[in-house]
Amino acid sequence: MDTQGPQGPVRLDAIRAQLRHLGYLSGPLSGLESWMIAGRGGPSSFLRINLIASLRAALIGGALLGLPATAAVAIANRPHVSAPRDLALLFLYLASMLGAALGVLEFCTDTALAWMSRRGLVLVGRAEKLAARVGLLFFAATTLYLACLVRSGRAALRSSGGVAGVAGVAGRGGITGGEGVAAWLLWIAAVIGVLAVGHLIGRLARFGSLVALVAAGGGAILGERLTLPARRRLMLPAVVLLVLLAAGLLVFGPPGFYKLSLGSGSAFQRAEMKGKLAVIGVDGLDAAWYDRMKPIVDCPSLHRIESQGARYDMQADGPRVPPAVWSTIATGRPSSEHGILGYQADRLPGLTVPLQERPEAARFTFSLKLLLPPLRPAPSPVSSGLRRARAVWEILTEGGVATAVVNWWATWPAEPGDGTVISERAFTRLLAGSQPDRDVAPGPLQSDLAGRFAADLEQVHRDIGRARSGNTAVKSGTAGGSDDDLIRTSEVIDGYHGLVARRLLGAGLAQATFVYLPGLDIARTRVGKQTARTGQDLLLAPVLANVDRILGEFVAQSGPDDLVMLIGDPGRGGDAGATGLVMVWGGRVNQGHRARLLSRFDLGPTILALAGFPTARDLPGSPVVDFLKVGDVASRLAPRIESYGSRPEPEAGSPEDPFDAEVLDRLRSLGYIQ
Repeated sequence: MDTQGPQGPVRLDAIRAQLRHLGYLSGPLSGLESWMIAGRGGPSSFLRINLIASLRAALIGGALLGLPATAAVAIANRPHVSAPRDLALLFLYLASMLGAALGVLEFCTDTALAWMSRRGLVLVGRAEKLAARVGLLFFAATTLYLACLVRSGRAALRSSGGVAGVAGVAGRGGITGGEGVAAWLLWIAAVIGVLAVGHLIGRLARFGSLVALVAAGGGAILGERLTLPARRRLMLPAVVLLVLLAAGLLVFGPPGFYKLSLGSGSAFQRAEMKGKLAVIGVDGLDAAWYDRMKPIVDCPSLHRIESQGARYDMQADGPRVPPAVWSTIATGRPSSEHGILGYQADRLPGLTVPLQERPEAARFTFSLKLLLPPLRPAPSPVSSGLRRARAVWEILTEGGVATAVVNWWATWPAEPGDGTVISERAFTRLLAGSQPDRDVAPGPLQSDLAGRFAADLEQVHRDIGRARSGNTAVKSGTAGGSDDDLIRTSEVIDGYHGLVARRLLGAGLAQATFVYLPGLDIARTRVGKQTARTGQDLLLAPVLANVDRILGEFVAQSGPDDLVMLIGDPGRGGDAGATGLVMVWGGRVNQGHRARLLSRFDLGPTILALAGFPTARDLPGSPVVDFLKVGDVASRLAPRIESYGSRPEPEAGSPEDPFDAEVLDRLRSLGYIQ
């Protein structure tokens, strides 16, 4: 039997009486339930009742959802988002937006139910069951959303060193696996908390829907009184679950989540650095792919370095995000400590630091982007202002070793006092002919770089042409159309930065030079994906041959005491489970040395040891110098110190650059940002 509800105003005291008859307005949530019903008991429009109930549910639900969402943002942006002011402001943003979304959904749902009730579409005795289904729907949606946040936070913590921190390198063969008992307890507490919050929001939605049905349809559609002992029994476990969540976060949460402190640095003594050191980072070069390419491409320099020097495979765990990976290599620390997480960051009004996008937290990033458009966040590429840990070249410079770094991720803005720095933005800005802005340090080098730029590009194109003409595999594998354009672009990027780095090293401006070559990673990620594996290898042959040419030029200008270190990482285009490749060449190296698997964390301490510097105890990796000949001064490791300290935090967070949009467009064109 259908019944038509009243069309005029309804009395609030009558609604309360009906709800109390059903067992509501009593028990642990009676205060919240009473607060959601507007007015003092007189007549009121059902739309007004629905609106006020939805607004008040939004306030409560926004606060409940804002807490885990803020925690997820803070975890995903470790170590940056930790200041109480930033956390409080972020909570207000997220609670307001999530509450608004919840309130709109609640009002629309309640209004639809009221419309059904007023037209007699709700059967007698079915109102409470219908409200219960609405509550279940809100519970499911909330739980799934919060589960995505938990999953993203777990991925972020695991990729940046784990909940328990980096435990060390097992047998110096890689980072130990497993998150430990504390980590599992943390995630169990988080899951329990997700269910508790979902239950509370589902209960609010159920109550709001029931209020709407009562206000619109009157008591006739409610039917007989229902006993609800099970509902009351659910409230105590829900409170217990929330307490467990809070205890889990406080007891088992990672210390770095709340505050990062690397100490204030330690005084140290070092041995004299012998010879020069060239560190060449090649993104996209993994061990298995290199071995597969040996019969295809003539790479005399790589073969010489391998046969006359030392070779190691390098463990490449975690997400393959070049800014984070190469900042880990440069600092010897996980991303949760050095703070470079992805390709770009979004500035929000009032926050002292931008929020970064972790590619491995894609679900969370997507959900956050749905919430933030009203705030109009301003995106910018990652910069050195976001890096909290000191890079090895900064430590070497402070210790009296002249350094030069070329094209490394997160080196803009180039700071005076950090040695010679040609940042990752210099080439893009020179190519665009734009006004320079902190791209190079020291400042006078900028004009020299700009004056040589056209001639340097011509030289690079001639060098690439010679390398291609002398290599059969390169000529036969030349692509066509857009693939060939991207391959040529990759070669020019590597060629230009290799030329500049070699000039700085040869001119005596640096005793230790660091250069990053991204061309192989760009090409492997973008070129020939619809081609068979052999065809892909042929298409990529020019880029590998170009890398070989650059390495050969560093080797050719090396003296008997100099070292050339090649660091290859699988990059974004490497096969799953691929390992990186580290090779060291020089007169001080044992020929044909083959040894254990290295970690990315070992490279920073190794470079410091080669310069005669001690290793800090707060670094997770250890120096590897067993490739040096017996008696070499660098093989006698200096005593460890406590810490080299952390970089000072910039007062205004990430520096702004009017060229940000062009840099982001460049990153998109090269396939870094989708």
